[in-house]
Amino acid sequence: MAIILNVSVGIQGIEPLHQQIEEICHGYAMEVTLFRVYPDTDIQQITKKAIYEQYSIIAAAGGDGTVSAVARELAGTPVILGILPLGTLNHFAKDLQIPLDLREALSVLSNGEVMTFDTASVNDQYFINNSSIGLYPRIVKRRDVFQQKGFHKWIAFLSAFCLVVSKNSFLRLRIVSAKKDIDCKAPFLFIGNNQYVMQGYELGSRTSLTSGKLFLSLMHYTNRLNLFRIIVQTILGLTSQDSDFDTWESKEVTVYSKKKFLEVALDGEVIPLQTPLRYLIHPHSLRVIVSRDYAHNRSHF
Repeated sequence: MAIILNVSVGIQGIEPLHQQIEEICHGYAMEVTLFRVYPDTDIQQITKKAIYEQYSIIAAAGGDGTVSAVARELAGTPVILGILPLGTLNHFAKDLQIPLDLREALSVLSNGEVMTFDTASVNDQYFINNSSIGLYPRIVKRRDVFQQKGFHKWIAFLSAFCLVVSKNSFLRLRIVSAKKDIDCKAPFLFIGNNQYVMQGYELGSRTSLTSGKLFLSLMHYTNRLNLFRIIVQTILGLTSQDSDFDTWESKEVTVYSKKKFLEVALDGEVIPLQTPLRYLIHPHSLRVIVSRDYAHNRSHF
């Protein structure tokens, strides 16, 4: 087993993370090789190196960005993904009920079971959680600029949010899928790998990662004041009117724009992609170690 450790997640307790992981693995009689990832390291290149060296299991130790970068290289291959959720949000790990405690997560790697789950892609770029265009990528880019200036991450986010919403926040798009063909002016399009809960206490979670469908949520055109209200309500998990969004599922969707490139968020990372954007679902394309309890419960679905 190879463990790709994002060292930027810092220290838990007294000992550095790599020492904790090595000691716990030794206790479980697990033979592992640690690959450390620094801020200027290409995680996908390290993953390719581990695949070339024929590790049968490659575990991602970090946040959603680390897990996503490793999963992009493993999707469609027989190599198994392990997850050590050490980030802030850990969406993918939570949806698969991977323990957030380091020792318990390593226990899953030691004696868990392998299941296959869906991934999605846009223009051949894989993602495990979601992708979006419009407001969110713009906010992320502005947030990063504020953070580079020394702003705290939440202050940076709020500053970026207010700045982006106050400006021209709408895209002209044509969205084509099997069920819909929409010409619209919209502030935000969300594309999830399987269906997301978009409101309430479980906002941002998924009950399944094996439905074989993309989940799309299009925010309708509105004035800026109403746009601000809708976004705040969504962030707080409050109920918005159904008329604010159009949601549906599809196995594939193509997004057209008059712009040659659009900023696209993929599991929190923003990259420019050439239009049109072609989204696809890839059923059962990623092998992941999960707990025995999770595997047992899912076998009865």
